[in-house]
Amino acid sequence: MNWLARLSLLIGLNAVPVVGVVRAGWTNATALVLYWCETMILVLLVTIRIHLHRRWTKKRGHYCEMLVKTTRNGLTKTERRIGHFGTSFIALALMFAIGQAIFLSFILRQGQLVDKVSLTQLRQGLAATAVFLCLGLFIDLAGLRERPFAWIRDMSNAVLWRVFAVQIIIIAGVIGSSWFGLPRTTLITFVVLKLYTDATSQLRQYDPAEAPAWMGHLFGDGFGRYWRAVKHDDQLRGAAEEEIFEGRPMPLEKTLIRRTDR
Repeated sequence: MNWLARLSLLIGLNAVPVVGVVRAGWTNATALVLYWCETMILVLLVTIRIHLHRRWTKKRGHYCEMLVKTTRNGLTKTERRIGHFGTSFIALALMFAIGQAIFLSFILRQGQLVDKVSLTQLRQGLAATAVFLCLGLFIDLAGLRERPFAWIRDMSNAVLWRVFAVQIIIIAGVIGSSWFGLPRTTLITFVVLKLYTDATSQLRQYDPAEAPAWMGHLFGDGFGRYWRAVKHDDQLRGAAEEEIFEGRPMPLEKTLIRRTDR
């Protein structure tokens, strides 16, 4: 029943802009802005999931080693510190979201579509969108304590991919409605694309233990050995991520550069 509830929520969520545009007379510009707002709400709710999962499970995957370079009085000092997976997620997601906001604002102004964004329609869409997204959060909270870290990691990666997909949808929607004067059915086509992206993010990804035969023929026998080595490393890292954190974070992967001149 859980997957059925998720599918129902995805359909309802993606139906909001369609119903708004087709039945309630929303403008295409309003629907595009709603897409961006939906992304921001989703990022916030996934961040809440990550935070609660870290607190409730103490999985080691939530804790990562970082190098912090601090410059004070002209002297640079490098320290190893423990960072959080959730911090990296929200920083990357917000970076993309802010870039989207700047781009969308620029395009709407260039296309003279700012006046077509209705705040009343946008509030209606945000209310419905927030309901569906919050229902999804409540469904996940019910079994969050038993979820592995791999689940929260895969969800985070899917959301980051979704942020990228929404960027493409916004670009195509603005070009289609403003530059080429295409009808509203164009926007609905992008809604279908977004629904497909959301639905496939809920499915298990194709990830075989052995390299597909056609890839072995294309890249040679060495590729199969490389594939197995990568899979072995992924399995070791995945097992380590599921351990309970006892002060030893995951090995260093990212470096944070911070400057504090005093």
